[in-house]
Amino acid sequence: MRRPPAGLRVLLTALLLGSAAQGAPPPKVTASPPPRVTWLYQDRLAAPWEDLTWAGAHAMNARVAGAQGRHAISVTLGPWEALYFGHPGFDVSPDDTLVLRVNGGKDGANAAVRARVVIGTEQPVGVPLGPTCEGGAIPARRWTSCRVSLAKLLPAGRSRITGLWLQEDSGKALPPLSFDDIGIEQRSKAEPSQVAVASAGVGAPPPPRSAPGQGGKWVSGYYTGWNADDYPPEKVDFSALTHILVGRATPRADGTLSTQFDNDRGPEIARTLSKRAHEAGRKALIMVGGSGEHDGWVGAASDANRARFVRALLKAVDDFGYDGLDLDWEPVEKEDRPKLLALAKALREARPKLLLTFPLHWINTNFPTDADPWFAELATSFDQMNLMSYEMIGAWDGWRSWHTSALRGEQGPHPTSISSSLALWVKAGIPKAKLGLGIPFYGLAWRHITGPYQPFTHWSDYVGGDNSFTYKKILRYSKQGKYQWDEKAQASYVTFAPDKQVEDGTVTWISYDSPQAIAAKAAFVKQEGYGGTILWTLNQGCIDPESGANPLLDAVRAAFLP
Repeated sequence: MRRPPAGLRVLLTALLLGSAAQGAPPPKVTASPPPRVTWLYQDRLAAPWEDLTWAGAHAMNARVAGAQGRHAISVTLGPWEALYFGHPGFDVSPDDTLVLRVNGGKDGANAAVRARVVIGTEQPVGVPLGPTCEGGAIPARRWTSCRVSLAKLLPAGRSRITGLWLQEDSGKALPPLSFDDIGIEQRSKAEPSQVAVASAGVGAPPPPRSAPGQGGKWVSGYYTGWNADDYPPEKVDFSALTHILVGRATPRADGTLSTQFDNDRGPEIARTLSKRAHEAGRKALIMVGGSGEHDGWVGAASDANRARFVRALLKAVDDFGYDGLDLDWEPVEKEDRPKLLALAKALREARPKLLLTFPLHWINTNFPTDADPWFAELATSFDQMNLMSYEMIGAWDGWRSWHTSALRGEQGPHPTSISSSLALWVKAGIPKAKLGLGIPFYGLAWRHITGPYQPFTHWSDYVGGDNSFTYKKILRYSKQGKYQWDEKAQASYVTFAPDKQVEDGTVTWISYDSPQAIAAKAAFVKQEGYGGTILWTLNQGCIDPESGANPLLDAVRAAFLP
């Protein structure tokens, strides 16, 4: 802690000693106590703050002429990249002030940088940093001090932050900048009529660090190129997301990667989405693989091709401006495991701050050992492990009709639910905070049977699902049917009377996730301490491409990100 200015110490001492010499009581000092600064960074990052920066290059211990201590922060910010300092939870007030020193370096005069706080999964818009600095802009070749009122960073009624961003603000790469002496200046709440005595002590110990995901739930939405027209990239509502997973890039057996994203305009769409995500303060990941790409994964991740494949993946991340990768390897056969694990470790070693997510299969409770502890070892290399908890039913021998994405109620001939699958993955060793559940933005349609708990007649009972029974279609058909809620399963569906069957005149019921089901899943995630949710797919939730209306995404925002 820095000491008060010498002049102030001399003045206070003289006042006190002078009064004592005259036999009079010491005067009552009525001036307000000086502000206290809690430092995030002074020569080093202060615990429990942690460095979560995403940027092309940065150093927390750079030697920069004119820095107050031995070290300062040096950073080269690409478009929308940011210095990011995370905290388990720090209490602030609109009366507080963010203080820092910045140096624009050789070419950084008037650099566009924005200051923003983080509140769980929220990143309010913040303010440009330059106008808050002495001189009204970030200068070149010299240090200047900046003061940002927290009243300009905090939404009304909020007083606990979980992070701070210093973000590139114009969509263009910046020259190297330096930062030093970053802190929060807070006025003492003590009675102002009392004499304040400064001491070089420390406050209460910081709270323990939260486990991953506990600072706020993630909402990771998949966006797929093959149906981009259903939800144009310019219409995606990022206020309802924390991450967007844009698909798909496809692995080739020789270790190369296709980045056409299943659309003639795929690369353009991918760049638009990453740019818009970063403008909104969200993360963007490339979905790699998916159903039908197993052979490509096996060849690309082989010992012979792995290094080439890692280079191709990281090049795609850089070329399209993304923050990470969703490795959608389906299915993971036992003989594939060493290759997948080696690939994940190679990516993590090559770029430690790369975001990595992985989709997990749901579990039939009759075969609990399918939740293999090997996946807990895999999870150590990933930030999210998300359950593909949709289409958890089929006309298999011995099964009865059931919901596509039941939250609870697994039993006997319908042995699947989200809660039981997640519980088995936790038992296998994956931390709850790394696990997310899946929400389908489409439904499964059936004929011959009129709801759950009924015997299947044949696989011809199945009419359609993914990429066919979108929420737009379900809403249109629901006008002819009856909405139903299964309290035991915490699942929704719609049924159709014999004279009102839809699609080809044979569909008798559709199982899907309504806003009611989404709210139940959000309550479950929060109550049980899971990490968040994935949405498959954002495109299928849009009901009007022109306006971008997406009622299911609105329901997710209200339930997961209030």
